[in-house]
Amino acid sequence: MKKLTKILICPDVHAPYHHKPSWRCFLRVARGWAPDGCIVLGDFGDFHAVGAHPKDPRRVLPFSVEIAGCNTALDQLDAALGLDCWGVFHQGNHETRLERYVFDKAPLLADGGIVPWDERLRLHERGWKVIPYKESFQIGELRTTHDVGRAGIYAARASLLDTGTNVLFGHTHRLVAHYQGQLFGNPHIGLTCGWLGDPAAIDYRHRDSVRRDSIHGFAAVTMRDDGVFWAQPVPIIDGHAVVDGVLY
Repeated sequence: MKKLTKILICPDVHAPYHHKPSWRCFLRVARGWAPDGCIVLGDFGDFHAVGAHPKDPRRVLPFSVEIAGCNTALDQLDAALGLDCWGVFHQGNHETRLERYVFDKAPLLADGGIVPWDERLRLHERGWKVIPYKESFQIGELRTTHDVGRAGIYAARASLLDTGTNVLFGHTHRLVAHYQGQLFGNPHIGLTCGWLGDPAAIDYRHRDSVRRDSIHGFAAVTMRDDGVFWAQPVPIIDGHAVVDGVLY
């Protein structure tokens, strides 16, 4: 029998503004399903303090506190995954907020004058492979990225057609899978993998709209050694998820 590789896909967490019950569920899956690899799709950190959106000053955490919260969540994820699990970490548009803030407010510091975002999260020290924003990671027939510029209810289909290949991504906070048949070869999938953020922390959209459109969830990928894979979109319902028939 061919070896099967298990890859856990972690969508937008927006730490430290993450949804605590969904995050606890995801960590239980990371421990129990015991993946061989984990791919973070970006926007793991919210970086709200350096974002361009107008802010309610009563809701803004100091940037140092945000970074500490992100590192705490990463500590929890690293512990749940274990030492034998490899990791890939996509930079999302939220992680680019620090760079954009410096370019706008203090451009003279852009060339080595600040600690880069990935060093603040100690990603290389932790052993994560970092993929810059607007780039992709390929393993077998699977391609992952934070986004290819699409959002909205048709993002899964549009991103699939844009790339012409399998693509799993975050950004939209939706949980949607769209398959496209091919004249030759296996069908391709476009999958936007949900999110793990807290709707109550969103202050730039009406929260009813956020709760309607944003689905807590993630994806679980099983891959053969020849690169062929199966991707499960996994919703988190009432703080629980089912992967391979096991309730977490």
